[in-house]
Amino acid sequence: MNKTVKLIIVASLFFVCCFANAPPRPSITDHAIVKEVYDGDTIVVEITKQYRVRLLDCWAAEIHTKDLTEKESGVKSRDFLRSLIKEGDEVLIEIPTTKKFEDSISLGRVLAHVWKDVDNDGILDNISDKMVQNGFATKNKK
Repeated sequence: MNKTVKLIIVASLFFVCCFANAPPRPSITDHAIVKEVYDGDTIVVEITKQYRVRLLDCWAAEIHTKDLTEKESGVKSRDFLRSLIKEGDEVLIEIPTTKKFEDSISLGRVLAHVWKDVDNDGILDNISDKMVQNGFATKNKK
């Protein structure tokens, strides 16, 4: 893809993101390719390097637990997230920034909002909001 086409796509996505949904606050924002949907609130993306991204404002049940009820909920949550974003999809990653970039990392994961046009309507959707709205996660930790 040539640079002009990429610039037009980035500018278009930025415009849609800023005017269709709440505009991003000061942050690091970049396009990424989904490499894996790990569980209901964590995906692996590749920008120029592969990162594990923890979705902000999205708390889903764990899949690695001895609690079988939680594990079942976690698997359902992960499967729903996989229906929203698939390996190979391009997403927009927004990493809110503070004084130190290290504040944007938790347990080896980058803390970020993830945006994608899930409904194919030209509007970027906040994936965390979709998870919460559909009952597969909560906005706050329980």
